[in-house]
Amino acid sequence: MASSEHALTYLKTLHRRRVLFLPHRRRLKSQTHASQVKANSKVIMEVALEDNSLMDKVLPPDEQEIDVELEAKEKKYLRGEGANLETLKDKKLKTQLASREKLYGKSAKAAAKIEKWLLPASAGYLETDGLEKTWRVKQTDIAKEVDILSSRNQYDIVLPDFGPYKLDFTASGRHMLAGGRKGHLALVDMMSMNLIKEIQVRETVRDVAFLHNDQFFAAAQKKYSYIYARDGTELHCLKERGPVARLRFLKNHFLLASVNKIGQLHYQDVTYGDMVASIRTGKGRTDVMEVNPYNGVVALGHSGGTVTMWKPTSQAPLVQMQCHPGPVSSLAFHHNGHLMATSGKERKLKIWDLRKFEEVQTIHGFHAKTLSFSQKGLLAAGTGSFVQVLGDSSGDYSRYMSHSMVKGYQIEKVMFRPYEDVLGIGHSMGWSSVLIPGSGEPNFDSWVANPFETTKQRREKEVHLLLDKLPPETIMLDPSKIGAMRPSRRKERLTRGEIEAEKEVAVEAAKGVELKKKTKGRNKPSKRTKKKKELVENAKRTFPEQENSAAGKKRRIGEDAAAELPACLKRCRRKLMTMENEFDSKLSLQGNGEGSSISRSKSFAFKAPQENFTIQDFELDKIYGVGSYSKVVRATKKKDGGVYALKIMDKKFITKENKTAYVKLERIVLDQLDHPGIVKLFFTFQDNFSLYMALESCEGGELFDQITRKGRLSEDEARFYGAEVVDALEYIHTMGLIHRDIKPENLLLTSDGHIKIADFGSVKPMQDSQITLLPNAASDDKACTFVGTAAYVPPEVLNSSPATFGNDLWALGCTLYQMLSGTSPFKDASEWLIFQRIIARDLKFPNHFSEAARDLIDRLLDTDPSRRPGAGPEGYASLKRHPFFKGVDWKKPRSQTPPKLAPDPSSQSASPERDGSPWNPTHVGDASAMQNNGPSSTSESSGSITRLASIDSFDSRWQQFLEPGESVIMLSAVKKLRKITSKKVQLILTNKPRLIYVDPSKLVAKGNIIWSDNSSDLNVQISSPSHFKICTPKKVLSIEDSKQRALQWRKAIETLQNR
Repeated sequence: MASSEHALTYLKTLHRRRVLFLPHRRRLKSQTHASQVKANSKVIMEVALEDNSLMDKVLPPDEQEIDVELEAKEKKYLRGEGANLETLKDKKLKTQLASREKLYGKSAKAAAKIEKWLLPASAGYLETDGLEKTWRVKQTDIAKEVDILSSRNQYDIVLPDFGPYKLDFTASGRHMLAGGRKGHLALVDMMSMNLIKEIQVRETVRDVAFLHNDQFFAAAQKKYSYIYARDGTELHCLKERGPVARLRFLKNHFLLASVNKIGQLHYQDVTYGDMVASIRTGKGRTDVMEVNPYNGVVALGHSGGTVTMWKPTSQAPLVQMQCHPGPVSSLAFHHNGHLMATSGKERKLKIWDLRKFEEVQTIHGFHAKTLSFSQKGLLAAGTGSFVQVLGDSSGDYSRYMSHSMVKGYQIEKVMFRPYEDVLGIGHSMGWSSVLIPGSGEPNFDSWVANPFETTKQRREKEVHLLLDKLPPETIMLDPSKIGAMRPSRRKERLTRGEIEAEKEVAVEAAKGVELKKKTKGRNKPSKRTKKKKELVENAKRTFPEQENSAAGKKRRIGEDAAAELPACLKRCRRKLMTMENEFDSKLSLQGNGEGSSISRSKSFAFKAPQENFTIQDFELDKIYGVGSYSKVVRATKKKDGGVYALKIMDKKFITKENKTAYVKLERIVLDQLDHPGIVKLFFTFQDNFSLYMALESCEGGELFDQITRKGRLSEDEARFYGAEVVDALEYIHTMGLIHRDIKPENLLLTSDGHIKIADFGSVKPMQDSQITLLPNAASDDKACTFVGTAAYVPPEVLNSSPATFGNDLWALGCTLYQMLSGTSPFKDASEWLIFQRIIARDLKFPNHFSEAARDLIDRLLDTDPSRRPGAGPEGYASLKRHPFFKGVDWKKPRSQTPPKLAPDPSSQSASPERDGSPWNPTHVGDASAMQNNGPSSTSESSGSITRLASIDSFDSRWQQFLEPGESVIMLSAVKKLRKITSKKVQLILTNKPRLIYVDPSKLVAKGNIIWSDNSSDLNVQISSPSHFKICTPKKVLSIEDSKQRALQWRKAIETLQNR
C-alpha cells in the first residue's frame, strides 16, 4: 500500500510540474496531447481502483463532500445512462452487467476526482523561472521544444496581392477557410497542409464562414453573399441580404446570420433557403458581429459604443449595453457563454459577466481590432502588427504571451484553432499561425469533432444534425443563468433566512405582540370600489360649476342645435366632437385671440392669435408643397384680400402618429422668432378635421426651383443667397435652436428675391434656448432622433450622436454645393447608398469651383462638427470672414440687390384659365360648403395635354395595356427606385387618368395608379431634374428619368388633375 501511495503522490507532483528545461533558465511545460493524458489517466486510475480510499485520504476534507461539480464530472465520464437491470430475467447476465456497471461507476468517480485533483485547467501552460515573464518567450524557443507534428503548425503564408484575409475553422479544427479582401478564397487541410480548393471571385470579399461542416462555406462579397461547395461550385446567391459586412453561422439552428454597415440584421435558414427574419437595428453603423456559442444570441457592436443582443423572433434587442464611449471595434464570447470581451477605440479592453451584465475587469492600453477566446479561456487580441494573449490567472486576465508580426503586416482577424494549441492570424500579407501552449483542449469525443471523419460518418452525422435542428424560437437568454447562485450557496442563504425569521417570530411572541398579517395593497377590490364612489361624488360636485363655464354653455348650445338632427348625423356629430376634444386636450395650445377655445396661460401669450376663421373664409389657389401630415396652399382672405401660405395639418394623422409635440413646438417657435430671414406666422385657426397656420407667402418660390431652372447658380448668386442664409442661421442658433432640415426646398424666395427659411417642423431647442416652451412641447423629440432629408444629413446623425449647431452648418455646405453644381454632393441611387457616401465622405468637386468655394464647402463638410466654420469657439465670425464671402456687408446683409429670378416655364405656357383655377380641398372642413368655380373647358385642357404626348414617340406595344377609348398622354423609359436596387420600367400616363408602369422586357404590367375624385390624393415631388416621387395615400413611387424630364411629368400630371 505504501508503494501505491508513493506512486500516486509522485504522479500528482509530476503532473503539476511537468516541465522541460530551456536555455537561459527558461522552462516550458510540454504540450498536452491526448495520448499523454490517456496514459497518465490509465496509471492513476489503476492505482485508484485498487484502493479507492487512498484518494479520499489524499484529498482535502472539504473536497471529500459530494458537490454538484463532482457529480457533473461523473456524469461526463459515464457517457450516458447505464443498462436497465430490472427488466433482465437472466440472472447470470444480470450479475455480469451489474459488476460491469459498478466498475464503470468507480472508474467515472475516480476520473472525476482525478480531473479535479490534478488541475487540468493549468496543464500545458508556459512556466518560467524566477521573475522572468512568460510573454518574453519567443516562438522560436517554443518550436524547438515541441514535437515535429506540433512545430509544423507554426508557419507564414505570404500572399500580398490578395489580402487582408479573414479566417474561419471547422468544428474539428482540421480545415481552415481563408478569404482575401481582393477576391481570393482558399480551403486548406491543416493536418496535411494541402490546399483543397482555391477560388478567385474577382470582387471584394468582406467575410467568410463555414456552414455545418467543411463541405459548404459562405462568402460575403461586394454586392451579394454566396454559398459554395467544397469543390468550388457556386450553390446559392443570397440577393435578399444586399451588401453584407459580417457573416456568422448558427450550427445548432442552421441559420446564416449577417449584418451590413447600417445595422440591418438578417437570418436565413440554409436548409430550405428562406429568410427567417430581417431586423433593422437602428443603432447606427455596425462593424462587429459575434454569436454566443452557449445560446445562439447574436451580439452587434455599434459606432455609439453600445453592444446589442438579438434573436430572430424579436424586432427589439434582448439586451442593450453601453460598453464604451466611442465605437466598438471588436468583441468575443467565452465558450461557456458567461463572459464577453469588448474593445473600444478609446484603448480599453473590458471583460463582462453576462450573468449579471456587469463589468468585471478593465485593461487599459488595448485597442484590439479583433478578439478571440480559446477553448481553455485564453483571450487573444490583435491590433496593427501585434498580438497579445491574455491568461486567466486568479480570476483576472493578465498578459500571458506576445507575438510581433513582420513589420508592415496589419492584422485583420485572429482565431484559435479548435483542439490545438494554435492561433490563426489573418493579415494584410496573407495568413499565419503561432503556437500558444495551453490554449486547446484534447479531442476525446469523436462524435462532436472527428478530424478523420469518413464520408459515411459525415452523412450519418448530417442526418442527426438535421433531426436535432433547433427552431429559431429556442434562441433566447437563459434566465436561469442570469444572476444565479450555486445551489449549495442558495440553500445556505435560504436556510439562514428561515432561521432568522423564526427567531424574529419568537422574539415578538415573547413580547406578547400579535403580528399583523399582510393584506392586499392599493388594488384591493374594496379600495377600488371606494375610489370609484369618490370619483362619482367629485364629478357630481363639480358638474354645476362646469355647466356655468364657457365650455358648458358651448356644449348646451351644441346639444340644442343637434336636437333636430337625424340619429345617424347625431352619432357622427358626437364622434367628431369627441375627436376634437381629445385633440384639444393633447395639443393644449395657448392664445390671446378672442373667442379662442384653447386654454390660455397668464404667464405666456402668443403674438399670432388663434382666430375663429373657417376654411370658407379663404379662396384657395395652387399647392406650394406637400408633407407627411400637411399641405401648404396659397390662400387669399375673402374679406380683406390678404394673401397667405396656409399650412393645413390633418388632426387625425397628427394624433395617430403622435406628432402633437412637433406641431406644438413649431407653432411656439414660429410665434417667437422675429427676423427678416424667417417666414412669419400671422394667425392660426382650426376645425373638426384640421389645424391651420397662416404663414407669410413667398411668391418667388423655392430656391430649389431656381437651381433647377438655371441648371446651376453663378458664384455671385450663391454668395448672395448663402450670406442671407448664414445671417438667418446665426439668429436661429443665437436663440438656442437647431433647424435640422436646411435644404434648397426649405429656402423660400420673396417676390423681390430675398431668402426666408421655412419649415420648422424638425426644430430642436437646446438647453439654453431663449424660446419659452410650454410643458411637454418637445417631449416626444430626442437630441439624437433621425430627422431631416437623406442628402443633407450629417455623419454624426447617422452615428446616433446628439444634435448640435454643426448639423445645420453641414446642411449649409451641401446647399452651397448644390447651388454651384446643380446637384447635391452625395447624390446616389438610393438612401442607403447616400448614407454610405456620407459616412465615407465621398466628396468630389467639379472643376469650375473656385478655390474659395471649394475651401469653404470642404470645411463645412468636415466630419467633426466642432471644426466646421461657425461651430467653433469663434462662432459665426470665422464663417463670415471666409474669402468666399468677401464683399458682403454683414451689418446690412439684406440691403444688397438680389439676383434676377428665372420665371417658371410651366406658368408661361399654361393658359390663364388654368392659372386661375382654385384648388378644391374636399378633405378640408365641410365639402358641401365649398364653392366650385368649375374646371376649364375640355377643349383647352385636352389641347394642352395633347402637346405633352410628343415628348416620347408612341409604340404599338403599349396599346395592349390601354382600355377602350383610353389614349396615352405621356410615356417614357424610367427607373423605378427601390431601397437599394432599381428596375427599368415603362411609365405611361393616360387620359383616364391613370399611371401604368410596365416591364419592357416581359411586357407585363407591374402596377397602376388610378386617381380618385379627390385630386389632392396624388402629388409629384421633384428632388432633381431627373428624380421625382409620385405620392399617393397608399404608396410612393421613386422614379429616375435619365432624360431629366421631372418637370414635364409633374406638369402633365397636374394638367390632368386640374382638367
